[in-house]
Amino acid sequence: MTMLSITFSRRMDQPFERSLGALAQWRPDDTRRVALGCATIDLASETQTTRYRLALRLRRFGRSMPMELRVTPWSSNSGTHIELLPLRAVRPNGRYFRNGRAVLNDVVHTVATGPTNAGDLRYITPTTGFRDSA
Repeated sequence: MTMLSITFSRRMDQPFERSLGALAQWRPDDTRRVALGCATIDLASETQTTRYRLALRLRRFGRSMPMELRVTPWSSNSGTHIELLPLRAVRPNGRYFRNGRAVLNDVVHTVATGPTNAGDLRYITPTTGFRDSA
């Protein structure tokens, strides 16, 4: 099977600044890592608010796929573009597509519903870094 770099992309009808504000609500005081569905998201720094590192779990045990979540304006007046990019080549299979789409759906749902549902996220105590960094 060929190694590829397949990304997931979604456009939201929510203004870019509002999307960034909703994502900023994820950042609790005591940790920078959040579990969302089948991914662990390392929250953005104070200076880099449009890029998030995450580890996408493709199996129950074993290595995760290091990925990056990018949030950019869709157009000058409205909309947000959210993209999930792998940070290494991947052998795409059904689980990769299911989990990648599920994470993107969870992010879009969390951003769209705003900080009122932030209690649904599970905060994780930070470690020294992602175990699976490529």
